[in-house]
Amino acid sequence: GMYDRNIDDLKDKAPSPEEWKKIHRMTEYSTRIPADHVTDPYYGGVEGFEYVLAVIEDACAVLLTSLTPDS
Repeated sequence: GMYDRNIDDLKDKAPSPEEWKKIHRMTEYSTRIPADHVTDPYYGGVEGFEYVLAVIEDACAVLLTSLTPDS
């Protein structure tokens, strides 16, 4: 999930509280850019979109590595 409301929505869709353990905040995977949530870039102009893209790209790289089995 990207932010608190998104996490809550995902938990509402999860079949049980046990499944909540599978729900993570995207920024948990971000290593280069410290952030506690992915902000809404709409009101931040071009810089806001660039920042959000950088956070997501950073987090996706680490997420992909965590999902890729070791060779």
